[in-house]
Amino acid sequence: MSVALLAGLSAQAQKTNAAPVKEKKNVGTVLSNIWKKTRDGVAGTATDLADKLTRSHRGEHKVGGTYYMSLYDTNLYKEADGIEIRQLSMDSFVKTYPKAEVLSCVIPQQQWLSEPVKKGEQIVGYLQTLYCYIIARDGTDGYINSKFGFQRYKAVGLQPQVISDHWGELLRTDIIPRADYEELIK
Repeated sequence: MSVALLAGLSAQAQKTNAAPVKEKKNVGTVLSNIWKKTRDGVAGTATDLADKLTRSHRGEHKVGGTYYMSLYDTNLYKEADGIEIRQLSMDSFVKTYPKAEVLSCVIPQQQWLSEPVKKGEQIVGYLQTLYCYIIARDGTDGYINSKFGFQRYKAVGLQPQVISDHWGELLRTDIIPRADYEELIK
């Protein structure tokens, strides 16, 4: 009888030392658990990645939680109409912000951006766009970055014609606190 008891205890010991049998789970439950564990880290990364990839933030820079336009201080456009375009932008800007000290007024592109205009399958003209940017200091508080747009239509074989509703149009203005400006110019 003692041999049988020892055999029973030995069998009991083998069962407790054996690896525990894992509970079977379906794939949906396993994936759900994995997702729950990684969701917090992924959420922040996904938001950052989406911000970088979305069209609405292309060409912008994020400082803190705010998106700002790029800061341009080099004029690349050397055509004769560039002087007039920059002057129209300056006049409009100074009317809106008379106490701001203008640091730069530039057209950061070498030529008009041109998009074909089609009628059916045939190109009938081109929509041309030029942008002018003004950076100004707003006292000791911060900076102003404004973007002006100029558009014209060029029918095939003809001279470009100004689109008056989109000539010297203020497209956007960023008011930038000093600390954010310092971060943007790095």
